[in-house]
Amino acid sequence: MYRHLNLSLALVISILLLSSCGGLGLKNSDNLNNSDSDNSSSCPELTGPEIMGTVESDLINEASGLATSRKNSGVIWTHNDSGDSPRIFAMNLNGDHLGIFNLLNADNYDWEDMAAGPGPVEGEQYLYAGDIGDNHKVRSSIFVYRLMEPAVDQNQTADTIDISGVDTLEMQYPDNQAYDAETLLVDPISGDLFIVTKNSSGTSKVFRNPSPHNTGEVAVLEEVATVILGTSFFNAVTGGDVSADGSMIILRSYQNAVILYRDAGADIADAFSGVLCDVPVNESLSQQGEAIAFDPDGNGYTTVIEGSNPSLKHYSIIN
Repeated sequence: MYRHLNLSLALVISILLLSSCGGLGLKNSDNLNNSDSDNSSSCPELTGPEIMGTVESDLINEASGLATSRKNSGVIWTHNDSGDSPRIFAMNLNGDHLGIFNLLNADNYDWEDMAAGPGPVEGEQYLYAGDIGDNHKVRSSIFVYRLMEPAVDQNQTADTIDISGVDTLEMQYPDNQAYDAETLLVDPISGDLFIVTKNSSGTSKVFRNPSPHNTGEVAVLEEVATVILGTSFFNAVTGGDVSADGSMIILRSYQNAVILYRDAGADIADAFSGVLCDVPVNESLSQQGEAIAFDPDGNGYTTVIEGSNPSLKHYSIIN
């Protein structure tokens, strides 16, 4: 993330951008990915936000990634940004603290996102933590940590547990390039991993690491798409998720979010050239929001901002 963002300066910049481009962000029909037609009639209708609760744990003060459990009913996973130890937190839908899970043999250089999805053991659910941030674009490798999702009850007393057996997946961008990134996606159908870069221009590259993912080797990522949420710093992609059935992708920035639809049988990379459906996150530019995740059934999504004891905001998809 861009740390210690001067929000007063950011607001001044946003006013200048408004005067130069007529508004923050672009309509779907104006997006370079969708210049041929406006198919916004196929986009979902939503209700919300509903405040589900408040993040209880004071240890979660910079929630950067979010994943709703597909194994444990009513459980949400999150983690802090860089500067924290390599650990993830479990909470329920009300934000009640359920536990801390320390990932042994992992590091936290700049954790930016997490995801739930399949892994090497068929039928098991896994969590993926993305150590993919690189504000100064100096890293020769990025890392994703994979672990079998622990069992958690949504009403349990909070505990601290050490998790062994964490897989380290090392990756590099093509041609030894370096990018800042805050979005990790896992395709629930193919198992492929996707990294969406963060760019102050609003234009992001999408890279893929195809399944299977093996420890002990360095995977070279493949650039597969470009996506544009807008034309300013405030439209830089800060988080995302893929629905459990693989049919939808959601990406968010500091000020807006979009849903993209994947056709049945299509490669998930193809969805990035489709219609970008604008959906709300209901945050002002004075709030730094990065984390977002679909419900397990795909009927809505949850988002949370950084800071101490933030609200869990939920939007329902009604069509």
